[in-house]
Amino acid sequence: SQMVSFLKTDHSEIQATNEKIGASLLDCLWHCEKPLLRTAPIPLFLLSDVVRESGYKVVLTGEGADEVFGGYNIFREAKVRRFWAKYPNSQSRAGLVGQLYPYIFNNPRLKRTLQSFFAKGLDKTDNPIFSHLIRWENTSRIKTFFSKELVAEVGSYDGYDQVKQNLPADYEKWDYLSKAQYLEMTIFLSNYLISSQGDRVAMAHSVEIRLPYLDPRLMDFMGRVPAKW
Repeated sequence: SQMVSFLKTDHSEIQATNEKIGASLLDCLWHCEKPLLRTAPIPLFLLSDVVRESGYKVVLTGEGADEVFGGYNIFREAKVRRFWAKYPNSQSRAGLVGQLYPYIFNNPRLKRTLQSFFAKGLDKTDNPIFSHLIRWENTSRIKTFFSKELVAEVGSYDGYDQVKQNLPADYEKWDYLSKAQYLEMTIFLSNYLISSQGDRVAMAHSVEIRLPYLDPRLMDFMGRVPAKW
């Protein structure tokens, strides 16, 4: 790859095939110590095994970079959807979402369906968690697979309310990007990405990960960079 050539590193590559993912699923789940919504932790689980077999115990990883630098499409999606919400019937504005996700909009027959999916909640731009509404509502469908015992235990618990109650006092004054980054960092990054999909699967093979993009000085600097940049 270009990065390997630029850094002149001794490159190692593994293929996370369906067979390898299936064979590692139970072991990976055990080390994650919590239910998983996807199989994304398995590639790092496999990679950490290769790292350990190569004689290394500590590695640098890129987790946190997308959150700090606004690299995820969910941040661009929040901007596009806020722009679209001003004229919700505009087909040209609706088409901007397709530019973010061309790999799922490449089927003309699904275009309308997908646009309808991303149109959900366009009337809720004043909602403090607007950027994540679609993702969270979609993920909440997993509740249909809960056992009767778990449903009874969860009861009327509403994660949305808990998030809203714990937002910073001046949160409403932040720009759209800062709000989305805050939600992504405090909920997804800390509770999942560097935990179940990071440290736990790496330590399954006694490998310690270091996260240079989460250096407090870098995060502090990027926190002061305007969203338009």
